[in-house]
Amino acid sequence: MCIIVNLNPTNQNEYSIILEVFRIGLINRLIDKREIVTWADKQILEENEPDYRIIELSLVGNKNEKDLLEMLYSQTLENSLVSGRLIFGILYQKIIKKEIPLKQAIQSIYWIRWNSSLSEKEIELLYGLDDEYELAACNL
Repeated sequence: MCIIVNLNPTNQNEYSIILEVFRIGLINRLIDKREIVTWADKQILEENEPDYRIIELSLVGNKNEKDLLEMLYSQTLENSLVSGRLIFGILYQKIIKKEIPLKQAIQSIYWIRWNSSLSEKEIELLYGLDDEYELAACNL
């Protein structure tokens, strides 16, 4: 289960960040629709008045992934530094648990690099990552 399930947003900005994490996670095959529905159902059970976006997410089981991505995109704010960092955390957990191959992780990192907000320092750290991956893949 995705670590995002344990997050409990308390304001509109936090909801938007989590929805952005879901969108990035779906695009990169790090989070699946079932995990999103599980998270939304948990939020509905725990909150007296759940946010309307959470109710919509709870009902996505019958939607295709494209429709879900469009819904998520329409309900998120601008890319946040936080969403990219949360995705990095999910990537880390999946790599450690051997739930995804390293190559998929590298591809996701580069997707985040080009499609999300990162600090200049984070961007600097990513330069050369593909070369290091190729060396590791060759056992060098």
